[in-house]
Amino acid sequence: MSVDINFEETMTVTAQLEHFLANGRNKTRLIQLLRQKMTSKGIETRVAKGDADTYIVRCGLEKAISHPTVAIIGEDVDLIMILIALAPAESDTYFMKPGKGKVEAKIFSTRKLQKELSFSQTILLIHTFSGCDTTSAIYRKSKASTVNLFKNQLSQMKNIAVIFYNPSSTSDAISQAGEKMFLAIYKAPANQHNLNNHRYAAFLKSSTKVKSDLSLLPPTKGAAEQHWFRVYLQIQQWLNNQLPPEQWGWARGDDGSLFPVTTKDPVFPDTILNSIFCRCTTGCGGRCGCRKAGMQFSSVCGTCHGICTNGAPLEEEEFELDREVEESNEI
Repeated sequence: MSVDINFEETMTVTAQLEHFLANGRNKTRLIQLLRQKMTSKGIETRVAKGDADTYIVRCGLEKAISHPTVAIIGEDVDLIMILIALAPAESDTYFMKPGKGKVEAKIFSTRKLQKELSFSQTILLIHTFSGCDTTSAIYRKSKASTVNLFKNQLSQMKNIAVIFYNPSSTSDAISQAGEKMFLAIYKAPANQHNLNNHRYAAFLKSSTKVKSDLSLLPPTKGAAEQHWFRVYLQIQQWLNNQLPPEQWGWARGDDGSLFPVTTKDPVFPDTILNSIFCRCTTGCGGRCGCRKAGMQFSSVCGTCHGICTNGAPLEEEEFELDREVEESNEI
């Protein structure tokens, strides 16, 4: 964390921006200085006490009641998402993204976007589930792919969105809806309704490949659950419904700060720690790793996939033959 910096209006601060703002006292002094400067120029200022993006949008919509045209200026994509979701259809509200370098500023009409986007009613769910400021992105699953999912399965996605938008939804209801989302994102078969089972099936399929990337597997249900809880919490905050973060994917540290819960499941279940599988190519004899561990075949076994002699005890002669072969190879 950055140290306290006693800066003034004319002072040039040499600290890196992220380090400077990481200190809450530096940030507070900067806000006070900016407010004083803007107020002296006749500009109204307000300070957000909660989610800043939500407050900015709600202030803009409040102004739109008494002003014919209102523009909200910012770079955070959360702003335009919240604006599309919350702006009344009759509101003439715009979002302006400032230009930078050779990139020109862009202006978006909220009313036009609401009409053109078939998924505007579910846009908060799309945005939060695929990753925003407070939720993680899903590895190798882009926001564009999530948008396409909603376009192709709009009816089902709308039903899921209704549950996530409902401030009275139970954790069980959110879990059921969230699991459906993950199964759709990872293109599970229509008859697959369990994320852990789909993860296992994906693992078996991946294990047969020469190069297997386990990071591409769907998450465990325990990890995914914390994700969709945080998604629900963020959506409710944007809808101005305040819920206790500790019940929805967050934990509070000793200093009072919140940090995301990754999972409440053990890192490795005992069944995984105790499992062994082999890559035998000739019948799983006495040298088979599964046999040496006192285990029968597994569906994960590399070549035989359980179709081998390891379903029944080997005769003593077979053990002796394998032992002789093993000893001859050690010389």
